[in-house]
Amino acid sequence: MAGRSRTRPYNAQNAGALSLAEAQIDFAAADARVLIASLPANAVILDAWFEIVTAFNSGTSDELNIGYGAVGAATSDDILDAVDGQGAAGVYPTTRAIPKVRIATAQDIYAYHKTVGTDPTAGSARAFIVYARTADNG
Repeated sequence: MAGRSRTRPYNAQNAGALSLAEAQIDFAAADARVLIASLPANAVILDAWFEIVTAFNSGTSDELNIGYGAVGAATSDDILDAVDGQGAAGVYPTTRAIPKVRIATAQDIYAYHKTVGTDPTAGSARAFIVYARTADNG
C-alpha cells in the first residue's frame, strides 16, 4: 500500500478561512506519491509537516517530502517540507519554519516517499498542510 488521501476541508469555500488537509503515506517497494489536496490559484499555504507513525526501514534513507512537483523531479522551489522517514515516531519538523507560499496557479499538493537503499518493509507517516483561500479565488 502506498497511502491514501484524507482531506479535511474545514471552511474551504470561504476566503480567509483556514483549511487542514492530510494524507497518509505507507511504505512501498517503489517511490510513491499521494495527493494531499487540490488547491485553487492564489491559495496560501501557511504550514506543512509530517507525523511519523512508524519509522521507515530501508537500507539507507527514506525521504519524505510535501510538495507539488513530479516524483523524483521536485525542486527546492516546490518542496514545502522534507524529513527522513527513518526518524522516531513524532511530528517533524519540531519547529515551524516553512515560508508561507502563495500558489500562483491551481496546484495538486502531494506527499512523496523516496527510498534510498533496499526497499522498506515497514513505515507509515501522515502529511499535513494548512492553507487558506484568498479573495482572488472566490
